[in-house]
Amino acid sequence: FMSNEYLSNSDSKDLLSIGLPVYNCEEYISKAIESVLDQELSNFEIIISDNASTDNTGNICKKYEKISRNISYTRQDTNIGAIENFKFVLNKSKGEYFIWLASDDMFFNINFKKAIALLKNNRSISAVSFKSVFLTSKGDVEDRCNEGLLGSVCNRLLRLALNPGANSRFYSLYRLKDISLVFNSRNFDFFGSDVIVSFMVAKMGKWVHFPDSTMHRRLGSSSNPIKLRKNYGMSKLNIIFPSPKYLILIAKNIAFPCIVVCAPALILLYIRVIISPIKHYLTNLK
Repeated sequence: FMSNEYLSNSDSKDLLSIGLPVYNCEEYISKAIESVLDQELSNFEIIISDNASTDNTGNICKKYEKISRNISYTRQDTNIGAIENFKFVLNKSKGEYFIWLASDDMFFNINFKKAIALLKNNRSISAVSFKSVFLTSKGDVEDRCNEGLLGSVCNRLLRLALNPGANSRFYSLYRLKDISLVFNSRNFDFFGSDVIVSFMVAKMGKWVHFPDSTMHRRLGSSSNPIKLRKNYGMSKLNIIFPSPKYLILIAKNIAFPCIVVCAPALILLYIRVIISPIKHYLTNLK
């Protein structure tokens, strides 16, 4: 555990807020929190929201809260759903900059100082992503979306539609005001809605990528559709066949003539969103 003598009071404009929504993650949560404390951060807060876990997750988080004034732990009385839990940590954050961390993921050598400076000095940039590497039983696998989204609005949106990967971009560094505006704008409570969020952010500005900063992720854990359904009350229909509003919401964020250029890629994207959970179910049956 990192001693409090190394932690500063969270009162600067450059305060970084790290949102950590958790649910039944006793196996990995310590590693996630330790990965934050291991970074070169002097002014940060970790906002933890426990979605009524039934395992030892809460006790582990409370131990960290006791040793660090930078950590705030809240336990929900009942399971409020995955999206609302993500929204809770976002809306409780006080920093100028914000990033989500999944409860089974880890930061590894993230250059937050450089990323924050980039957002602070360049209003044309809406987000900074980091190289995402999935830790699997067969070895490390890089997410296909490990790239920036630069150029014109049309170019950024088309590139996102063609190469969403596992959308690790969602776990990027944002200005708190920007991502709050996007995430609180509508109900995102359906499978694959994180891609909608990415489209809205990409429309706002350029997405810079830091290939030398790494996030370690666990494939098929917190994003597993089966766990999403069981843990957060999503119906099978809602996961396997996303509502048509999925395409509608994306289309609303792509102005003409960009929509004409992006239409074929959007159709392929929608098909991928349908196929992804089906693959998880078939794999689980084996």
